[in-house]
Amino acid sequence: MGTLLHQVFQAGLLEDVPSRQFLEQHAKEVLLNNLESLYACGASERSTHSILIEAIPKMLNWYKSFMKGSKSTNVDFGHTEGRKTVEVTEMMDIEEMAWAPRYGLKGIIDASVISRVNSCGGGSYDKVMPLEFKTGKSTSGQSAMEHSAQVILYTLLMSERYLNTDIDMGLLYYLHTDQTLGIKVKRSDLIGLMMRRNELASEILKASFSQSFPAMLQSPSSCTGCRHLTSCTIYHKVHGGNTATSGLGDLFDNLVNHLSVAHHNFLKHWDRLIDLEARTSQVKKKEILLPLHYNSGSKSSAPSFYVLDMKNEHSVDSSGKSKRYIYNFVREKMQPEAAGHSEPQAESLDFNLKSGDCVVLSTQSGRIAVANGSIRDISRSHITVSLSRRLRLPGSSSLLEQGDLQRELWRIDKDEFSSSFATMRFNLVQLFSQKPQNTKLRKLVVDLEAPRFDSGGLFSQDPALSYIQSLTSLNNDQQRSLHKILAAKDYALILGMPGTGKTYTMVHAVKSLLMRGESILLTSYTNSAIDNLLMKLKAEGVDFIRIGRHEAVHPDVRANCLSTTEVQSVDAIKTRMEQVQVVGVTCLGVYHPLLAHKKFDTCIMDEAGQITLPVSLGPLMLATKFVLVGDHYQLPPLIQVTNPLVFLFT
Repeated sequence: MGTLLHQVFQAGLLEDVPSRQFLEQHAKEVLLNNLESLYACGASERSTHSILIEAIPKMLNWYKSFMKGSKSTNVDFGHTEGRKTVEVTEMMDIEEMAWAPRYGLKGIIDASVISRVNSCGGGSYDKVMPLEFKTGKSTSGQSAMEHSAQVILYTLLMSERYLNTDIDMGLLYYLHTDQTLGIKVKRSDLIGLMMRRNELASEILKASFSQSFPAMLQSPSSCTGCRHLTSCTIYHKVHGGNTATSGLGDLFDNLVNHLSVAHHNFLKHWDRLIDLEARTSQVKKKEILLPLHYNSGSKSSAPSFYVLDMKNEHSVDSSGKSKRYIYNFVREKMQPEAAGHSEPQAESLDFNLKSGDCVVLSTQSGRIAVANGSIRDISRSHITVSLSRRLRLPGSSSLLEQGDLQRELWRIDKDEFSSSFATMRFNLVQLFSQKPQNTKLRKLVVDLEAPRFDSGGLFSQDPALSYIQSLTSLNNDQQRSLHKILAAKDYALILGMPGTGKTYTMVHAVKSLLMRGESILLTSYTNSAIDNLLMKLKAEGVDFIRIGRHEAVHPDVRANCLSTTEVQSVDAIKTRMEQVQVVGVTCLGVYHPLLAHKKFDTCIMDEAGQITLPVSLGPLMLATKFVLVGDHYQLPPLIQVTNPLVFLFT
């Protein structure tokens, strides 16, 4: 709910004179744009809409009190600074991504504003500052301290992003109490926060290199309601902790007593491999943060600087709900007219950028992570990037100042997602939780229990068997593979060399399982592998839903993305998700809101030999049984650290 309230409030910030009618209309648009999230959390449009509408009068009061044209409002900046009148004269950006390599911090700022500040003693001055918007009911005590600390850290981020060292105050607005506080940065506060930041970074580093973890809080009142309780207790147990050192008594025992020594060793082994892979990825991410002349020739980034060709700037409606802004970047010293689309594709070049990759845009002048987006098209001469918002330089007084953008030299780096490692760890920990589905999978994957198959064979009246027997185009190996899949109660492994018809076999495996009334999750590590299979199923008339980023999905299956269909309500999403029997998604996309309430009879994982075990666990935990398809003698898993045994297929 907080996210939706943020979106309504921020829309008003961008309006010169926000009205009640405007906010009510935008509230409706926000609901339509977030139906999938509402479906995931089980909320209805009616109740959510009521909450949004109830908040509008307070928002209007804030606009009237603080925005341009207001009489300015007294804001308390604390004992030292006292009360000052503040008027927001310019809204620079909302949801601004800010990286501060000097401080080892990054974040997303609710709103970046220029405010005219008048002190009680006389005199006024303009200040760039963050505006933080809080929608919860906690406005005092520990929560208030944390909120103030957040604003202080945002001033550091903005100082780096705007190349402005004079950002030393911010605004904190509580919607629940309709109260706005002024936060003045004190040197002592900054020192304390950076010390805590360094302590946290030190503990993370120790955990990564030596798997040494800090002690538990030993506070039942704090831990009982913590959403990380399961993960925390499992890690504590695996690394030598016990009931006494946890401080949680029977609660700790109830959460971890099912774990064996073999389970401890398994989790530590794979957690260590994730650490190794994450450290390699961090080395690549550091290249973005270094001065550009240090690594402009690195193979992990574009081999040259780019200039922006504003003539080709345009926007597209990517999914019927969200607009994307398209920018074309041309190699330095190359005229836009010479950058034709007939150029050889960039896959032949020596840097690992390709269409669909998520990227970060930085400038040669020292502005790091100005924007992030995804590659829409790429050749030797140009890179076309899709952004969720208009491109602007931090501190630019207008989004329309195109000259500043064109005068910059741009670097485009691949955004190595640390979130994928968090997903891998989450999958690994969930494998050792006490959920019934995860318990079964743990017995198969960790305890290596033998898979079960229907010992009585397939019944002649089985419609799936009848379908397979009617296919004269299948060879003997393909027939046996399909029989094995149909007989499996736990899992089946399908090994096939290139050109042996694995995809063709999987198409008919899906169709035969559908004849049994089963639901099927199709997954792989890459979008291309999923789309290749889905396109063949589409040609066979199979109904399915494709989940994924619009830019990463093949054009031929985009029509099967729920976001491109005329789904106008949570109930419509619920009905569609209950009716559909086939869903396609990447392994790292299985925590999409649309899958929050979906379980499958069978998961079919293509190119399984290229997927590391922790990545593969996510999809497998959504299904009763699974089928791994691939050839581990071909390409290895997509990892940076070489290790002979890091995937599930063998």
